[in-house]
Amino acid sequence: MLNQNQLRRLEASSRWLREIQDSAQFKQLEYYPDVTLGDAMQAVGELLQEHDYCNDKPFLRNATRSQKLSDSGV
Repeated sequence: MLNQNQLRRLEASSRWLREIQDSAQFKQLEYYPDVTLGDAMQAVGELLQEHDYCNDKPFLRNATRSQKLSDSGV
């Protein structure tokens, strides 16, 4: 489970990635990486959603990783 500092950093990263992607300077670049800013924003968003999901499930807060995986169907 993520601690509060990690959550704040992920949320800040999400904001910064969106600001970069929306900036006029970034739109002028002719840069086509294998992993895009959109991919990074999706990954950060999924981490934050997973954390929210785990916080909504009280029995998962203290569960082991394998218990969480078996509950999620993985």
